[in-house]
Amino acid sequence: MTAEAVAEVEETVGRTGSSGRANAFRDWNRSRALGRLGRRIAGRVRRG
Repeated sequence: MTAEAVAEVEETVGRTGSSGRANAFRDWNRSRALGRLGRRIAGRVRRG
């Protein structure tokens, strides 16, 4: 996602949801979390 898209999502979640949801999105959007998720998915595909 582009920086503008991330900022827009954070703003929308902050307005419409709880601060916990905004924090959860920030945590999910970190590159390390995405890298771990990608490796986990790739590992499952190779094993399957």
